[in-house]
Amino acid sequence: MAADADIPVPVTCLEGRDRSINDLEREKDLHMKIIAASLLAALLAAGCTTTEKRATGGAVVGAGTGAVIGGIAGGGRGAVIGAAVGGATGAVIGAATTPGDCVYRRNDGTKYVARCP
Repeated sequence: MAADADIPVPVTCLEGRDRSINDLEREKDLHMKIIAASLLAALLAAGCTTTEKRATGGAVVGAGTGAVIGGIAGGGRGAVIGAAVGGATGAVIGAATTPGDCVYRRNDGTKYVARCP
């Protein structure tokens, strides 16, 4: 007798717990949405300042890493939590490590702004 498509088939995962094919497909869909959102954020950042680009880049890397680690540790819900925490942390670190501008003084006493060394 062939298995019906609506009946979940148990699958043993690395964690040793039984999960259905439907659960695995939902988790895969979630991961694809996270990846798509990360790529969209990267495209939107194309016209941003250096600080904004670094913050966005940090958020994308942090969200991706957090989603993978969270997904391994806690499934779909862990992936969402990991993406949120990783994205926020990555954005803060990316913005904080951006080289800033310095104010310099010329010999005549006037000031100008340029990249810090």
